[in-house]
Amino acid sequence: MTRKFTKTGVMLAVIGLIAAAMATFVGTGTAGAKYRETPRIGVAGDEVWTVGDNGRCRGTVGISVKNDPAKRGWVEVTLRSRGFTSNTCKATIKMNYWNTVPAFYHEKFMRITGTRNRGPILAQKKFHIGSGLNLIGFSSMNPAQKGASFYIAIP
Repeated sequence: MTRKFTKTGVMLAVIGLIAAAMATFVGTGTAGAKYRETPRIGVAGDEVWTVGDNGRCRGTVGISVKNDPAKRGWVEVTLRSRGFTSNTCKATIKMNYWNTVPAFYHEKFMRITGTRNRGPILAQKKFHIGSGLNLIGFSSMNPAQKGASFYIAIP
């Protein structure tokens, strides 16, 4: 007997395999665990490039997403400067994520002021995004940008 595979069926199987593979990396942790970098499968990198103010303000923001297995469904997002053209570059970074919680698509916003120096933390916030497989993305609300996105599994 032969079977035909539909595109939807194959896609669901791939997503299931990704979720299972990532779950092995995340684990359950201990009650005394701290926030640590969340294992991820990158789709579009981990930096957001932003251009605003008619091209006078350009810069790059590094994205870090951490989770603590003892705090189910929570992530800590850190936005770190990778260098801007001035110390007064202002931008709004949008975090969006898709998960299994209705309405399935969610948005959060973080306001930053860039700096010429590489390394300073521009924003650090904790969000409850729910347990399980999430597709998470970051983008700048300025007119031109290159975003970042990746799949993560949160305990």
